[in-house]
Amino acid sequence: MSNQSQRSGHRIDHALQACDPVADGAPAGVGLDAALALLVDTIVNEPRPAARRRRRLPSRARLALALVATVASLGGGAALAAKLFVPTRTGHYPAKWTFTAVGPGELLNPRGTNFRAVMRALSREVSYPTGYGVWRERVSWWADPPDTWLPIPSGEIRGEFAASAFCAWVADWRRQVTDGSQSAAARDAVVISGALRWKIVRAWDPHPRTSVPGDNGSTHPSQFGWMIPYIQAVGAGDLRQVNRLIAGERFSGDFLMYGQPVPSLKSPRVILTGRRFLRYLDRETS
Repeated sequence: MSNQSQRSGHRIDHALQACDPVADGAPAGVGLDAALALLVDTIVNEPRPAARRRRRLPSRARLALALVATVASLGGGAALAAKLFVPTRTGHYPAKWTFTAVGPGELLNPRGTNFRAVMRALSREVSYPTGYGVWRERVSWWADPPDTWLPIPSGEIRGEFAASAFCAWVADWRRQVTDGSQSAAARDAVVISGALRWKIVRAWDPHPRTSVPGDNGSTHPSQFGWMIPYIQAVGAGDLRQVNRLIAGERFSGDFLMYGQPVPSLKSPRVILTGRRFLRYLDRETS
């Protein structure tokens, strides 16, 4: 352990000893306030290493959070919870040159107390077909709990809803064509044809293309360029081509639907894509 880490640990120990809320065997409100204030001050002002994606919380912060949780279990109740409210909105934005990789918009704290509510608010500008409301709800499971301590651009979340909605509109178009509801299918086709002009899509991918350069001479679609073949197939009324496109998606492809979460799994993010997704759609329309 480095001297810096030892000094940090000693400061936390001294802070707890000086502000022990249960020194006399019963929780004390003033002690709780003082201890938490000093802990927060220690955490915030401690130098931190450069952030790396998907890293674990530094042991110093994990220890402090565990201590806070222990203090909370001893007493303080709702008043303590209110003092520990963590805002989701940060007021900070990513550098413009990072938009292609991470998306635009305000950086959000995925561990914020109201993160789920903020996600729902960001989805309101995205329109889903009638009867597909559960698809909107399932997008929120994408970050339950968020597997990161790094901020997430609001544009990334909005883009996730936009992609989900696009898939829902294509799925509904497919259903209407299969059922012979040509007028409803035509209405869906109009929405699908304009997907690349959605505000959310244009903010992240103003010039969508089916092929852009990747690593080691590879190519891949731009952020929303994968929509283009589906738009073309729907515009041509080609159901077989839509089916081929869906079936051709590899696992974790872009055309997907979030399935029912499985509590027994470490991650609740269950994905239907490719042929499995196509079979699901077939069952829904049969």
